[in-house]
Amino acid sequence: MGSSKEFRTRIATVKTLQQVSGAMRMVASSKLYKNQRLIKDLKPFEKELQNIIRHFQLTLGTSRKSHLMQEGKGKKVLIVAIASNNGKCGAYNQMIVSKTMEHYHFLESKGLEVNLMVIGRKADELLAKTNISIQMRNHEILENFTFLASNQLAEYFIEKFTEGEFCRIDIVYSYPKNAVIHDFVVKRFLPLDYAQEFAPISPINYQNDSESFDKVILEPGEEEISDYLIPKFIKSILYSVFLNALASENGARMAAMQKASDNAMELFKALSLKLNRERQAFITREIVEIVSGAESMGSS
Repeated sequence: MGSSKEFRTRIATVKTLQQVSGAMRMVASSKLYKNQRLIKDLKPFEKELQNIIRHFQLTLGTSRKSHLMQEGKGKKVLIVAIASNNGKCGAYNQMIVSKTMEHYHFLESKGLEVNLMVIGRKADELLAKTNISIQMRNHEILENFTFLASNQLAEYFIEKFTEGEFCRIDIVYSYPKNAVIHDFVVKRFLPLDYAQEFAPISPINYQNDSESFDKVILEPGEEEISDYLIPKFIKSILYSVFLNALASENGARMAAMQKASDNAMELFKALSLKLNRERQAFITREIVEIVSGAESMGSS
């Protein structure tokens, strides 16, 4: 019965693994729900900011466009890759690294000097195996992510772009289509892509917005208010990017843990079947031995 004992030990281990993976799936599911709720709550704020800034920029014209919407000078670019500090989320980190390397080489082929900031220890570990050097790291922001931490990082990016240290800042992250399907994308963070962030609205809506704005007395003025609001909009964009990245990470982890739990169940069934077969074989051998012994005693 030595093999039976081994089967029982393996079955107990599989049960424990199934319980652990199930608990991790529930935790990831809870975090995913929280991220989705925050993303949903942020959208109305972003939309209203977009409408206000769009109106002011159309009124001011291209001659007084904010410097945060104008192409930067020089050839120094910063790529910010947002991955995760923890594993057990399938191919999530590998896909972020793959997208980062693809964009890195694309920018290099354009003759640009590329710098890389990595957020997430797992991506850091994977990139360490490549020939791409990492200039900046900020893994701590993911440990206890907050709106304040996101704002501070956005202010750092705005400062570096304004000072001309970088002519462009791109972010590589994952955008969740749903709980299990994700898009790994590159977003131009600075300068703001006016065509993308402030897509034209219908003439009727624009007329209604213009009429409502015309009734408002602005102090100190449109240009000053626009310059004040645009950094806030940039901060909301970065906060949204992080929320989507965290939602993707938790969605990927939830799917991975569900798959692990399903695999553990399949393994449990297979081991239980083998154990039952082993027990049946042992009982059969014992019966055969008893019958054979009885027959030999009877014949004697």
